[in-house]
Amino acid sequence: MNSEIWQVLGLEPVRDRDAIRRAYARRLKVTSPEDDAEGFRILREAYEQALSALDWDWAWEDDDGQQNLEQQEGEPPPVAGVFADAADVLTLLRGGVPAFEAARRPDPSALHGHDAHERLLAELEGLVADPTDDAPARLEASLAAIVASPAMEVLAVAVHTEQHIAHLIADNAPRSDPLVRPAINAFRWSRDRTGLHGGGVIEAVLDRDADIIFRSGLLRDQGPRRPAFLALTRPLNRGPSWRDRCWPGFEPAMRAVLAEIGRRPSLRADVDPETLTAWEERLTRPHLSPLVLWIAALIPLIPAPLGLMTSPLTALGLYMMGAAACLAVSSLWIFGVLPLRRAWGETWAWRAPIWARAGWAPLSLALLLLASLAPANAWATAGIGLCAAALALWAVVTSEVDADPSPKAWPLPLKLLVGQSVLVVWWGFLMTVAPEATPPAATVAFAGAMIASAAGASSLPILWYRWTIRPLRFALILALAGAAIWTALQLLDPREATGGAAMAAAATAAVILAHRPAAGGLGPTALQWRYRVQAFSFIPVIGAGTELGWLKVSGLWLLAGVATALIGAIVLEKDL
Repeated sequence: MNSEIWQVLGLEPVRDRDAIRRAYARRLKVTSPEDDAEGFRILREAYEQALSALDWDWAWEDDDGQQNLEQQEGEPPPVAGVFADAADVLTLLRGGVPAFEAARRPDPSALHGHDAHERLLAELEGLVADPTDDAPARLEASLAAIVASPAMEVLAVAVHTEQHIAHLIADNAPRSDPLVRPAINAFRWSRDRTGLHGGGVIEAVLDRDADIIFRSGLLRDQGPRRPAFLALTRPLNRGPSWRDRCWPGFEPAMRAVLAEIGRRPSLRADVDPETLTAWEERLTRPHLSPLVLWIAALIPLIPAPLGLMTSPLTALGLYMMGAAACLAVSSLWIFGVLPLRRAWGETWAWRAPIWARAGWAPLSLALLLLASLAPANAWATAGIGLCAAALALWAVVTSEVDADPSPKAWPLPLKLLVGQSVLVVWWGFLMTVAPEATPPAATVAFAGAMIASAAGASSLPILWYRWTIRPLRFALILALAGAAIWTALQLLDPREATGGAAMAAAATAAVILAHRPAAGGLGPTALQWRYRVQAFSFIPVIGAGTELGWLKVSGLWLLAGVATALIGAIVLEKDL
């Protein structure tokens, strides 16, 4: 056995538990954890090693063949030294450690004999309740003295102490934070081993330890979440600065921080409760965010300079009308659409049939084809526009629009516009080079179909596989292939087709929008490669369009990508 531990204790090697305790108590009087932390650590390790060696025969050289000197000296065997009588042993064997702890839970009045130990616990409580500038060091030293107390060798005292300290830490955050890591190390708490006490309070301390690490990283972060968290720590009358209030990324950052607090409840102890409640209420009720106000202020600056060609008053009028339009659209979304979405999600979404979830998809495509045949007058355009707006609203309300709480997430309108950029650019290009293919009624119907398709971009592929069986999906893919072939024939000679160029353009857009749920099963990698190949082939398309016609060449170019995706979808369905 290592002789250094006996030198530290000032004791000859013995197998007498009481002798080891007395030697440790004598050395503790001259080795204070506050004055000599390293010496106290060495003394404590020597004391623990000496006690642990009592239960292991291989740690001793028993040349005389004695196996248990403790029992020969009159000390009870190890089990009887822990449990008062045979009834305790029987309780442990029948019910395990929890049953034993319930039967032997210490009465606080029974611990009054350990006056010194109780005084140490009371001192620790006082330090937590009234922290000072040097509180972390004093708290750690006080905890070390409690753990080193000889009374801790009594099982009832150890159980009571672990419970007491765990509750003290969990109930007094953040003042008790300096005790979290030392207590975890001292009592060896972990997810798999929660100490003598076990149970929820130890789990709460371990959760607090993880939250302290997260909070430290958050305060070191130079990103947008740090000022949002700091704003929550200040009183309500000293909330975020005007710079933070006007910064468009502050509210998304605050949403991210509140989401973290929801996942880490102990972080509520680190923030001001009134400020936290105020921000939770603000972000749950509809309001115009700084981002919306910045968009309403900056977007009208784009057309406003055109008015300078006439007069400054014209430029100001254009700006005011643009700002009013932006605010009107934003208000309609915030105060009109979002409440409908919440009502749908809470009341109807869980029981709605397939036609209510995705009926807007075929109807918007049918409206696009019908609009290409509508007469060119204001009444037809207005009627088609109202129907397109209703279908778009239906799609936006019932679809699962992706919600990214990250402060770096793109605004939803911008995400929808980017996701439909190819078709939007193509239609806008046709409005310039082939206006006969894009009459006003068809353009309005196209806008409604684009909004509906963008809103359902995340939900339609899910519905495609969840609500249909493989034979039906295979039949729908073949039907899409037939529609693509028919559309290609219209593009080759749009003058002879019913509706002419307008029907050809509308059919091309409808086929492209209709094939997306089936193409979604190919995965993002295959779709990205398809777009890359089409992008590289765009230059020859431009050259051929000047001779063969822009509508014909560009439409066939888009349908080639549809054909590639449908072939892949057929192969995929066969492999399922």
